Amino acid sequence: MTTQNYYPGNYANLEVIWYFCNINVAFMTIAIFLVVQKLKIPESKWIKRLSSATFGIYLAHFILVQALTDIFLPIPHLPATLKIFSIAILGFSLSFLITKLMDSNSITRRFIK
Repeated sequence: MTTQNYYPGNYANLEVIWYFCNINVAFMTIAIFLVVQKLKIPESKWIKRLSSATFGIYLAHFILVQALTDIFLPIPHLPATLKIFSIAILGFSLSFLITKLMDSNSITRRFIK
C-alpha cells in the first residue's frame, strides 16, 4: 500500500484517507445532491414532516449513533449487517422522535429550526 511508505511505523495515520473531511466525501455529496435535485417527488404530508425535522435529525444523530454502536457492537452472535441496519434505523427513528419532541416545546424549538 502506498500510504504505508509515508507512515511506516504509525498505522493509526493510515486512516487519514477515510476521514469525513476529505475530497472523496465532497465529491460523493455533490453527486448525491445533483441526483436528488433532479428527482421529481410528489408533495406529501410525510415528506413535509420529515423535511421539517432534517436539521434536528442531523444534530441528534451523531450522539445517538455513537451510543447505539456502543450498545450493539459487543453483541457477539448478531451478524454485522444486522448491527449496522439496527443502528441506522434506531438512530434515525430516535433522532426524529427527539426532534419532534423538541419541536413541540416553544423553548427548544429554536434550537432545531
